[in-house]
Amino acid sequence: MNASESVARGCALQCAMLTAMLSSKSKPPKLVVCDILPFSISLAWIGASGNQESTTLFPKGTPIPSVETLTFYPSEPTSVDVQYTHLTDDESEIDPQRNRRC
Repeated sequence: MNASESVARGCALQCAMLTAMLSSKSKPPKLVVCDILPFSISLAWIGASGNQESTTLFPKGTPIPSVETLTFYPSEPTSVDVQYTHLTDDESEIDPQRNRRC
């Protein structure tokens, strides 16, 4: 069993235990499980001035799946790198308000 399957089975087991504990009540609560990005995802490229530019496309804690559109108008061949952003102390916590979209 791989790590993802282990987590999924653990979540299913926890939900089953919660449902069994709450089954004596007239109305069981609605349970929602949201999958989020554990790291920020950023894009980096060489701009027209020759300097490397970057932008955070998906901040840490973004619900997945998510879609974002970014348009480039390069005047010459351009390479774009997609990478996980290294966490700083400011980014170490997940913003709980961001998860409200689930």
